[in-house]
Amino acid sequence: MNSQRKRSAIWNHFDVLDQKKSKCSYCGQVLFVSNGNVGNLNRHLKTKHPTVPLIAERQTTEPQTNADGTEAPQLPIPTTSTSAIQPAPALQRPQLTMRDFTTNAKPLTPRRSEMLDEQLIKMIAKDSVLITCIEYTDRHTSTNLCNFIKAAILEWGIEDKITAVASDNAANVTAALREGEWRHIPCFAHTLNLVVKEALTHISATVVKVKDIVEYFKRSSHAQQQLLTLQKQMNIEPLKLKQDVATRWNSTFLMLSRIVQIKNSVIAAIALLRSDLTLTDHDWSIIEAAIPILEIFYQVTEEISTEKHVSLSKRRFGNVENIFLCSEATILDPRFKNKGFRNPRNSERVINTLKSKIATTNRQAVPAPVPTTSTTQSSIWDEFDQEISQMTPENAVAAGIVEIDRNPLIWWHGRKLVYPLLYKYAIKRLHLIATSVPCERIFSKAGYTLNERRTRLQTKKLSQLLFINSNTD
Repeated sequence: MNSQRKRSAIWNHFDVLDQKKSKCSYCGQVLFVSNGNVGNLNRHLKTKHPTVPLIAERQTTEPQTNADGTEAPQLPIPTTSTSAIQPAPALQRPQLTMRDFTTNAKPLTPRRSEMLDEQLIKMIAKDSVLITCIEYTDRHTSTNLCNFIKAAILEWGIEDKITAVASDNAANVTAALREGEWRHIPCFAHTLNLVVKEALTHISATVVKVKDIVEYFKRSSHAQQQLLTLQKQMNIEPLKLKQDVATRWNSTFLMLSRIVQIKNSVIAAIALLRSDLTLTDHDWSIIEAAIPILEIFYQVTEEISTEKHVSLSKRRFGNVENIFLCSEATILDPRFKNKGFRNPRNSERVINTLKSKIATTNRQAVPAPVPTTSTTQSSIWDEFDQEISQMTPENAVAAGIVEIDRNPLIWWHGRKLVYPLLYKYAIKRLHLIATSVPCERIFSKAGYTLNERRTRLQTKKLSQLLFINSNTD
């Protein structure tokens, strides 16, 4: 075993504790060594410390001399003849950085390189990209949040590429964006949710009764089974009740819709198990009248919360025509154009503003128009298209607005050679989102990742997992 230790370079990275145990010089983990076999040590070094090079330097017992000819002191070599083995001091070699590891590693195989290229292309082509998600322990003041956002922007070198920032309506967040002098897009979905919460206070008594019923069936497995049995006897599709969650948008609508959907089985189950939870006819009338109203907010929230389609131009409530980001996105959206404005003066003002901005851009030679084909198919926009076609006179030059998948970016991509200057500006506006839903999804994903069974997961590792998961398919 002594000769094996002298010949193997692996012992440069471990301290000998006794004849069967060795300690890693980097992480301090104690490993067993059986009969001089260092395979366990090699596996530990490759898996736990891949950036540490395995230097194949043989340990020697020959005396070494200094520059002046004197004999240099020798390090003690452990032997099996001594009664107490002293651990040999390990050579402390600095662990290389990840950049050194990736630079000095041997070349990737063609297949591995191709797979890496595919993942990079997918990450670059994604509609939404996560740049950072870390634990923030400082006070959430506007100044601290502003400095944090600036640090993330400088780290990625995108300080001159920020058009606007979408966030919720929290006072400290909006103040931080004002300090950073960024354009702010208030989360439209969050605003709708606040409107719904305020409106639900007028029927809170009925909503609380429904919550009590749902919580009872969620807590009691016997009651849940009885409800499913009654649904089968009534030839109703077996469905469970949905619970209202304060932090989940539209959950109240989903809860009320479900209880109405299985109304008869719920009434029968409550009469058998908990008669004190019975809803009156007036309560049922309130629920049935509230569902159509809440459904409108639900559909709008679902439509506006998408990440893969243009959403800012769909924001049609409030004084949106006087917000230049929203108004420019609307006028550049081929589905709306100037017909998306209630006040013609506002549309004219936006058009004149765009003309002046485009005029200041360096003009380039415009190539000949590229013929395009338009594919029409039934969609929720058909009625809007028919109304616009009646209001707009036929123009052989203008292209239709009915496009595949109803995505205006496809329309502009097919005409980027026809309107090269306007195309570049349209992309800047139509890529803006109307909500901060992507960030909310990241927070939910973090909660699923850091669960009760992974409490020892460090925040740095959690950030890395979220980054990889969010930026790859």
